[in-house]
Amino acid sequence: MPDDSPLRVGMSVEANIVAREKQDAIVVPANAVIGNEVLVVKDGRPTPRKVEIGVRGAGHVEIVDGLEENEMVASPATANIQTRGHVKVRATDASSL
Repeated sequence: MPDDSPLRVGMSVEANIVAREKQDAIVVPANAVIGNEVLVVKDGRPTPRKVEIGVRGAGHVEIVDGLEENEMVASPATANIQTRGHVKVRATDASSL
């Protein structure tokens, strides 16, 4: 550890070790995934869709299959979102993922 490290004896730390990187991976917020489904929003209506999950992180989940690039998902996907109802879409900047 460098001399100016803020870590001291007895402190705990959480580390993420990157084992591999994947270019052009589709990643969604972890709170958008319920089991193996996401709520895809099209024309203001959420619809459940089964997806294949890849790597799971604390804040994000890789979607290996079942979701196309630029499709919108409901996040957080909560029980009070009624499928086939209307939702208000607010896009977030994907570069922050």
